Amino acid sequence: MRVALIGYGRSGWRIHGAFFKKEDNDICDVIAVVEYDPARQAAAKADFCCDTYSDYKELFRRDDINLVVSACYSNEHYAVALDLLNHGHNVLNEKLLCKTPQLAQGLIDAA
Repeated sequence: MRVALIGYGRSGWRIHGAFFKKEDNDICDVIAVVEYDPARQAAAKADFCCDTYSDYKELFRRDDINLVVSACYSNEHYAVALDLLNHGHNVLNEKLLCKTPQLAQGLIDAA
């Protein structure tokens, strides 16, 4: 499965990235990482030998991504996930999914 990871901070690097880097991960290949911070972008590129971007909307130009794992800032989860879903991407959105149940239902409906 070809994966794009949004955010290479605490959760993106320590939780999701750590799983993707494990030797026994034989299902996921990180092909893109979106990260605002240039130093974290460089770390992701070194860790995964992947493309890096500073804006998740750059992913919309790609047609080779099977799953987007969103580990962006919590206050961005809803808007980013909705935009990704509306552009046809499969999204794994970490907690905090949304601020309200109504927003969460909106993501479910969009999926």
